[in-house]
Amino acid sequence: MLKRYSIPVLTSEENSAYRDNYKFDISIVDQRTTKEFAVISVKVDMNSETLNNYLNSLSAKIGLRISTNLHTFFNEYSGISEDLEVKIPVTQLERIDKIKIVGYILTSKKVIYDWNEELKEIYEQSYKFELLPNEILGESNEEITNYREAGSSFISICKASDQSNKGLLFSIAKENMIQVKVGDEYNESFNKLQSEEKKVCVKDIMNSFLAFNSILYAINKMVMEDEPIDKYSKNVWFKALDYNFDDPKYDDFESFITAMQDKCDVDEIMRIAQAIMNNQLELKTIDTWRRIR
Repeated sequence: MLKRYSIPVLTSEENSAYRDNYKFDISIVDQRTTKEFAVISVKVDMNSETLNNYLNSLSAKIGLRISTNLHTFFNEYSGISEDLEVKIPVTQLERIDKIKIVGYILTSKKVIYDWNEELKEIYEQSYKFELLPNEILGESNEEITNYREAGSSFISICKASDQSNKGLLFSIAKENMIQVKVGDEYNESFNKLQSEEKKVCVKDIMNSFLAFNSILYAINKMVMEDEPIDKYSKNVWFKALDYNFDDPKYDDFESFITAMQDKCDVDEIMRIAQAIMNNQLELKTIDTWRRIR
């Protein structure tokens, strides 16, 4: 359900008070884990001159609300010209955790907000409102990422020269990861796109596409093999999928696999595979389109 605000707020959704060409988006562009912190770099895309003026005059401030399974906190930043870095102490994270990040622009003092040309036509030109400190002027989309204590993904890409021109080869034979073998040229191209800042949106879609196909493969493999679920349930990648599984039709990921082994439903498998990855394939594609408009 979209939020309703009593004052003009910039969002990237239908509830935005600003015209369609104005947006406030965030995206996770890098993530790593040290001994002490989970470190996340967040890029901000906000093109409202009105809100930039408030930020530059220190009448407003920008911040990120970070939520984990156990904690919620708010980080404030001095500007948005560069990536905003989030550092979460690993002592405040569960061994497997879900991290949600939302960007906000807030008033930092009493402000008189006047009508401006960026607003939708529903506001009259005589519009004026006195805002108190910490009122919301902008709210971004929500970005979601997952944390594992080991700090590495449960999906691993490895180069295999004999896989060139043969597509991607998936495997769940490893206990710690779903393995994807790729040819030399694919591996080189993928790594270059990962490190090319201008292609950050392409990188996000590629990562989501690879994750979706890896999860889909793992589910289908277990269903088709029809082996006792104990064969895989202790594996790290299985536990990661189980942690991200949340569906009212099933008690847990294990019961879902068992149900599919009893009666395979391709549509249901596709639905669950997308839900496990928080529907990121769709969301990242939509986000890419918004950024190039």
